[in-house]
Amino acid sequence: MPNVEEINKIICEFYEVAKDEPLFCCKFRSPIVERGYLLKPELHEIVCWKAERVKSIADRNSDSEVKSASRAAFAAPTPEEAVAILDSLKGVGVRMASAIMTVYDPSRFTVMDIRAMESLRAQNVEDLGLGEKVNLDSPKTYASYLTACKRLADMWGIDLRTLDRYLWSMDRKQSAGKGRKPPQPRCRRVPRADK
Repeated sequence: MPNVEEINKIICEFYEVAKDEPLFCCKFRSPIVERGYLLKPELHEIVCWKAERVKSIADRNSDSEVKSASRAAFAAPTPEEAVAILDSLKGVGVRMASAIMTVYDPSRFTVMDIRAMESLRAQNVEDLGLGEKVNLDSPKTYASYLTACKRLADMWGIDLRTLDRYLWSMDRKQSAGKGRKPPQPRCRRVPRADK
C-alpha cells in the first residue's frame, strides 16, 4: 500500500496536473454547480480535456440538449443513472460522462478510463466486479469501478481525484518500463485528502 508521499511522487513524475486544474477550480465548477447544468462551452472544455478527438462530435449537441441531459444527470439518484443519461449526448460515452460527473462533483465521482482501470485491477481490490473482459461503455461497469475506487481511496486516505491521477500515472509508469517514453509533465504538488 503506497503512502501519500509515494502517491504524490508518482503523480508528479507521470501526470500533467496543470492540465486538469482549470476544470476543477472554483471559477469553472462553481457556476455549473450553482445552476445545476452545463452550458455547451463548458461541455466543450471537458471534452477537450478528456478526449479532444471527439470534440467535433460533442459540439453537434444543441444548447438545449446539453442543458437538459446535464441537469437530469446531476439530479440522478445513482452514478449509473447519471452516466447513462449523459451517454445520450453525441460524442459522450460512459467514460466521457464519468469525466463530466467528476468535474461536477469530484468528491463523489471519478474518471473511468482504460489506464486507470488496468492500474486498479493491479491493486487487487477484492470484489471489484470487474472481470478480465469488461465493457467500458457500460453504466453498470462505471458503478462498479466507482465503488472500487472509493474503497481504495478510503483505504489509502486520499481523495478520488488523487486516486484517479495516481492510477493513470501508474499505468504510464508501467508503459515507460516497457520502452514507451512518458510525457514530461508540469507538476504541482497534489494536496492530501485530509487538508
